[in-house]
Amino acid sequence: MNEVIAALVRIPVGRCGKTGEVSSLIANVLSDDTTYMAGQNLRIDGGLTHAALRGWRTFLNKAPDTRRVPSR
Repeated sequence: MNEVIAALVRIPVGRCGKTGEVSSLIANVLSDDTTYMAGQNLRIDGGLTHAALRGWRTFLNKAPDTRRVPSR
């Protein structure tokens, strides 16, 4: 469980995604509003992929954790 919490505090937006955030994107992609979209990979990860690509993973591993992690 501590590994999960440690991973969650590293998400750039600082929280887990909400069901509504994911479902609204899926609904939009499946709607007629996106008929021109083709061949896209959409990541719904709170910026984690972008942060990793920009080298934030190294930064975050070295930075002091300023968020409170609940203890069990």
